[in-house]
Amino acid sequence: MFTIQNSYFLLILLASLFGFSQDQEATIFFKDGDSIQGFAMIKNEKIKFRISLEDKPDSWDDESVSKVEFYGFNIVKTFVYMKPNKYEKSRIFEVLADGEVSLYLEGFTYFIDKSPHAKGSSLSIDQEHHYVKRKSDEFPTCINCYVLGSWKKKTLEYFKDCPGLIKKINNNELREIHLVDIVYFYNDYCVDEEEILED
Repeated sequence: MFTIQNSYFLLILLASLFGFSQDQEATIFFKDGDSIQGFAMIKNEKIKFRISLEDKPDSWDDESVSKVEFYGFNIVKTFVYMKPNKYEKSRIFEVLADGEVSLYLEGFTYFIDKSPHAKGSSLSIDQEHHYVKRKSDEFPTCINCYVLGSWKKKTLEYFKDCPGLIKKINNNELREIHLVDIVYFYNDYCVDEEEILED
């Protein structure tokens, strides 16, 4: 039987599936310190923003915008512009954890033609790449971008100054699905330890 509860669950499910393809309540933050509330969406590394849904959207990029925050279901999602390395242009990343070390997510979909002669044979694949970046780093470090590289090896190398965290990762107490927890652990415990040693 279809109930109000089922209807509510369906709306939540649809919202999560559509993600940011639709205009959502948002605040856009400019590099000069100003901010404007309205509605926004992300498309092709651009932020489409309008003050009201009746307005025509303006297109913004990293030249003037530092970040955008989306609001919905008591959740705030923050996206920032960041250069992944010195060779590439700035792209949009979601902020998963913020602190002395921050964790960023870049998600994208690409298509593969399984057979060039068969119609409808394209296969879409969703991938997520996670980046970590210290405040002192010029560019972020990707933890799981490379097929031949191990996320564990990269993570152990990046956080090698925190023995307690290294132990948890080596014991498989913290795994790839716990990257947010790994970053929070480092910020909560390892950064404080370094400051105490410096004092």
